[in-house]
Amino acid sequence: MAILQGRSRLTLVLLVLITVTLVTLDVRNVEPFEQAKNAAEGALGPVVSGAQRAGRPVVDAWEAITDYDDLKAENERLRAELDVERGRDLANASAAEVLQDYLAEAGIQYVTDIPSTTARVVRNLGNFPDFTVDVDKGSSAGVRTGMPAVTSAGLVGRVVDVSPGRSRVRLISDPEFELGVRLVGTDAVAVARGTGRGQPLVVSEGIGVSIPVHVGMLVTTSGIDRSVYPPDVPVGLVAEVAVDPGLNQVLFVQPAASLDSLNFVTILLYDSGL
Repeated sequence: MAILQGRSRLTLVLLVLITVTLVTLDVRNVEPFEQAKNAAEGALGPVVSGAQRAGRPVVDAWEAITDYDDLKAENERLRAELDVERGRDLANASAAEVLQDYLAEAGIQYVTDIPSTTARVVRNLGNFPDFTVDVDKGSSAGVRTGMPAVTSAGLVGRVVDVSPGRSRVRLISDPEFELGVRLVGTDAVAVARGTGRGQPLVVSEGIGVSIPVHVGMLVTTSGIDRSVYPPDVPVGLVAEVAVDPGLNQVLFVQPAASLDSLNFVTILLYDSGL
């Protein structure tokens, strides 16, 4: 037992001496030691380099994984900025379109001598054919029941209900809507009526076969004595001509105003005296 203990102490002492010697030689850059170290590094270099090359794809893959979240966040930020820009462009385009519509309706050329007020449509045609739209001007702006509503293109309808800040306009497409019209270029005066949404007006009485009529002729309000409408407001263009058994010409008139896409209308503050 004493012999084994002596050997253990001797081994420990030798290990300590070797360690101190190696440290001393490395610090002092002893040439034989440096040669041995360089030889070892040369022998182990290819192994280390190979290990590094073998491990590079793993490192690259890991870096790609860790960078993915940053790239995704950047893409989301750029996409959000693009959406904001698109929204701003659409808003600007919409505002420009509204302004253009307003200017077009605010400068009616064919009734410059009649006071008027331009109103925005706040309830357009719905799914049910009530043939009316609501506008944001009412009695406080001088609007009264029976006044005509027009656009820069022509007649839209007439006011049928009024409150201080709102009015309801019945469109000329209503089958119950009738108005006196004149066929421009002739002395013929007749009555036109609506036939439904998206359909032409029909003039079925008052135009005899002796009156020259052709497609494309302009039809306006007649403006005869005590008419609800002032004279010469465009109503539409003749789109088709037929002859009934009583030898009257039947005219199908395409409305001049686009009734399905109204944004603004002008209410003519016209007093017909009725």
